[in-house]
Amino acid sequence: MTGDRALADVFLQAFRDLDTLRDVAQARAWLFGVAHHRCLDALKARRRAALHFQESPELPEGESRAPTPPEDIDQRRREHALEACLGELSAEVRAALILRFHDQMTYEAMAEILREKPATLQARVARAMPVLRRCLESKGMEP
Repeated sequence: MTGDRALADVFLQAFRDLDTLRDVAQARAWLFGVAHHRCLDALKARRRAALHFQESPELPEGESRAPTPPEDIDQRRREHALEACLGELSAEVRAALILRFHDQMTYEAMAEILREKPATLQARVARAMPVLRRCLESKGMEP
């Protein structure tokens, strides 16, 4: 959600220990809720920092500037376009899309994590899809 590897590592470490808890389903929902709120906090902090400092573009870890095959370039272009389009959405909409399509959660599971009604989340995702499609098309990506 934030692209912050450190936050992801913290989440993964906690997630690995979930099986030691008695009620895994409730713990899972609680953990996703905590992670969601931590990500929102990190995004807010990043926005505040961006107001004070201009970030220089950096390559992702382990990536070189050497030429790559056309398929890799196209894949990276799609990923960057999707990341940019998701970044234009509100945090609430982005969270719903990520939980639904990246984490492949049901609306009921999403509702536990985001503390929303499943129907609200379903409508949020449905409204966001055409917006996301138009954004991707404006960046030269085909659906």
